[in-house]
Amino acid sequence: MKQTDRLIFCTCDLICKELERYIAKVDNDLVKTLKKAGYVDSSYTIKQAENLENELTDILQEKTDEFIKLLQDNPNASISDIIDKMPDFNKSTNIKTQLQSVFYQQFNSSVTHIASSYIKSIDKELTVKKITNRTSNWINTWSEQLADVMNVSTEDKLRNILSRAMEKGKGVEKIAQELVDNGAIENITRARTTALTEMLRANSVSAQEAYIQSPAVSDKKWRHTGAGKSNPRENHIDMDGQIVAVNEPFKLKGADGNIYYPMYPRDNCLPPGESINCHCIHQPIVNKDVLGMSLEEREKLQDRAINTDNENWKKEQKKKVKTLDNKNSSVIMNVKASNGVKVKSLSKHTLERCEERGVTKSHIKEALKTPLHISEVKTDKQGRKSQRFIGENATVNINPDTGKVSTVWKTGARTIKKYKKE
Repeated sequence: MKQTDRLIFCTCDLICKELERYIAKVDNDLVKTLKKAGYVDSSYTIKQAENLENELTDILQEKTDEFIKLLQDNPNASISDIIDKMPDFNKSTNIKTQLQSVFYQQFNSSVTHIASSYIKSIDKELTVKKITNRTSNWINTWSEQLADVMNVSTEDKLRNILSRAMEKGKGVEKIAQELVDNGAIENITRARTTALTEMLRANSVSAQEAYIQSPAVSDKKWRHTGAGKSNPRENHIDMDGQIVAVNEPFKLKGADGNIYYPMYPRDNCLPPGESINCHCIHQPIVNKDVLGMSLEEREKLQDRAINTDNENWKKEQKKKVKTLDNKNSSVIMNVKASNGVKVKSLSKHTLERCEERGVTKSHIKEALKTPLHISEVKTDKQGRKSQRFIGENATVNINPDTGKVSTVWKTGARTIKKYKKE
């Protein structure tokens, strides 16, 4: 190794070690902050966030590396040529399945562990041996939804890189070099933000699971901790002290003026602006008389609580789909999108997401009839086609062949700004 190369290697090694020490310090500080704020098992939560961050970074970096290779293999191509190649590139490098697997494994292993810590903080003799169907469904559906959103945002990010490069007159080689220089740092930052947000969300889900199972908990209270924020959300400060029944939602007025009904902080029914970097918690209101019962009595009450919640959740799902069918399906059916695609049916998943995410029939119609953007038709590994209509209030995925709406979600502020600018 040349002396100059050795010096560069040693310097990089020192920088990496210093970064590792800094990141470890940040994690330790955050563990203390969360513990002080009232989080249970905060050290485990942050450790799992670190593991999730590493796995997400690897997946995002692999996609970036493939994109760099695409650019390097076509050094004489124009930006327009690369944009034309993007549909095939995204199809061959789709990371949704990988992301879904990582999120599922992480949530599945963490929720029971953290829920047990929460229930033991209330009753030292109880533990969480199984989770409710409601929480099991959350693990499955949120892993899928989160993976889908993250995959789409990754494709959008690469598309934006090309668009900005075209505006500034950059060449393909220049973009490739910039990604080599900065891509890893951006992927780590993005993975870190996602991992921390999602593990704090999983912590809230676990707490709710514990409170549902604990026979000593009848009510819960929202607490604004302000942890880690110099400019706390005023609407979250207003939530501080709100008490509701353990199986009922809180009422939160969003910064966007809409009313939301989260079961806990960072509930995925909330928009990203109300979840990302939110360190609020919800705490149990404990009936000490119940804690005086025998362990056998408390365990029977715990089993009864699980069975009751399972029954209630089953009824809620049936009622939700029936209500949404009446409210939305008949009105949206046969609506013709701006490109001629006609709505013929809505999936059960779509109906559930409408309710969960606050997407109305008018939002869906607006997205289809007056979209800000219509994506190209994509085909998944099962041969199913999908086309995305991005509206100002909602984003709608529909199969252009069958006319079936597969999913919907609230359009993010950045996406709205981007397509309005274009």
